[in-house]
Amino acid sequence: VLFSNDTLTNAGAGYVISSMNLSSLAVDQSTVTGSGGRTVNIWIPNALSISRSYLGNTTGTALYLGNIYLASGIDVALSTIANNSASSPAVDLNGYNDAAHSFRFSDCFLSNPSGTALLNEGSNPLVVLRSTITSNSSTKPAFQSKKNANYPSAIFTLDASYVIGASTAVSMTNSTGTISGSYLIATGADNSAIWAASPGFNLLRVTSSTLVAAPLGSEVAVDPGILNGLYLSTNTFSGGQHGVLVAIPNTGAQVWLTSNTISGARVGIEILDTPASARVFIASNTMHPVQNVTLDAVGISLIGLLGGATIQNNSVYYRTPGSMGTRTSYAMDISDTPGLVWDHNRINNPGMITGGSFAGIWLDNAVNAQMFNNDIHSTGTALTNAYLVQVTNGSTGAKLYNNIVSSSFSVTGASATIAVDAGSITGFVSDYNSAHSSNSFKSGLWGGISLSMLDGSWGFVTGNDKNSGGYPTPGWRSLTAGSEDFHLLSRTGRFNPATQGFDVDATDAEGLDTGRPADAYSFETPLNGGRINQGSYGNTVEASRSRSYGCVTQRMVSRDAGPYRTVDDAVSSIWPDLVGHTCVIFQDGATYPEQV
Repeated sequence: VLFSNDTLTNAGAGYVISSMNLSSLAVDQSTVTGSGGRTVNIWIPNALSISRSYLGNTTGTALYLGNIYLASGIDVALSTIANNSASSPAVDLNGYNDAAHSFRFSDCFLSNPSGTALLNEGSNPLVVLRSTITSNSSTKPAFQSKKNANYPSAIFTLDASYVIGASTAVSMTNSTGTISGSYLIATGADNSAIWAASPGFNLLRVTSSTLVAAPLGSEVAVDPGILNGLYLSTNTFSGGQHGVLVAIPNTGAQVWLTSNTISGARVGIEILDTPASARVFIASNTMHPVQNVTLDAVGISLIGLLGGATIQNNSVYYRTPGSMGTRTSYAMDISDTPGLVWDHNRINNPGMITGGSFAGIWLDNAVNAQMFNNDIHSTGTALTNAYLVQVTNGSTGAKLYNNIVSSSFSVTGASATIAVDAGSITGFVSDYNSAHSSNSFKSGLWGGISLSMLDGSWGFVTGNDKNSGGYPTPGWRSLTAGSEDFHLLSRTGRFNPATQGFDVDATDAEGLDTGRPADAYSFETPLNGGRINQGSYGNTVEASRSRSYGCVTQRMVSRDAGPYRTVDDAVSSIWPDLVGHTCVIFQDGATYPEQV
């Protein structure tokens, strides 16, 4: 049956086109409208095509496909399908258990101002290409995928499409979804761009897409107990309370978040209560947190991950100034999560937090955390409390190696470069790090006792950081908001991300070739000094090249700038069991009338 260049209408609530058991049905360049019920009602065809047509219904469904068992497929192209109904979707797909044949919508406009525009509830795979799906409903999603009771699951693909909803843009239940190259927007006050809703399992992959959430919503929100797999890569997320919010995935679930940019959310990534068999990998993401005077703000929050997590090569960059009021901004908040691996990450707060408190990484009952080759920088005036690294509430067994931390704080409460409470001292090990501070004391807190990290008292009391250093500057390329660059300065070559080559600097950063001697360095390009660099680019192809002199342990002396103002102070801070060459380096032309 073929309808071509036809205008078909029904002013009542009955069908305009209804068919069952046809070998094929085609609608081309036609207008088909109804006023209730279903405009086009198709059951059990072998093939269906709709092209360059308009299907409309004022109060009912414009296109219904039911109990579809196909010999070929269903193609809808270059068509507009619309209605205006809170109770009926514009397009209702109720397929059959036929995974071999798909419903295909390409270059279409699907709209329902009062409800859901596209409802997918069958197990025929749905493919939507280069299409727009819109809804102005404050309670119904623009696109909803859910399993019909008769079928095992719903399957869909969105590619190069635009979905906007005054409620949720995309809602999925008992579904497997793939979204790529698409733009998803939720405009309602507390709604999400993608909502994986209970009950049932969900598997979701989103790549190269832009997601925008409502002020109190999330770009991606996952209900408890339903997630089998979440894979988000190379996306841009904007707005909302959360960029990604995942609660209690299923046993064996996989959560992989890589190379996403998350801006404007109070919490960039939050994952809650994963079972021991779940795997969480968060890598190469960039977060731009915003301040909030009502609730704490967090770049990455992991709470109750029994199987631990790997957090690698992420950047948490504060770029918007504002106060936290009486609240705290945590770049990383790790609670009740054993076995964390946190490496090659970067945190930069160049004075953007103008009030309240700040913590770079906070461990709360997070045992056996490994933190190596990270960069943490924060400045701020008129803060309440400020810490670069906090290890608290029974976070025993923490290990810190090859990190570079730098701070300049003015606080009314407490501050420290590293704070380890009494319940977390057991098994704590820290060494081969660099710590920088505008505070001449540069404190560490050990079980509540404040110790200087410059005069040797921190190392003497704690037994830690005997091979760590404190230099006048950390030697990063740029800490300016918007042009952050944590590559270390080098007179023999510093990687330039813009040119993908190596530039030559006037000075060497002190973190070159000063990491833990036993650590691998093979990814560093020659000249690599035969030893890993400190900081987030250590043992990567972007590591800065070795300086012209080779001192394993260094103490920098400057009468005016410090950190050591006399030769005696510098030598006294050196532990007797040396590893390799140890150098006391004078950075000024002052006269030092001392005998050593």
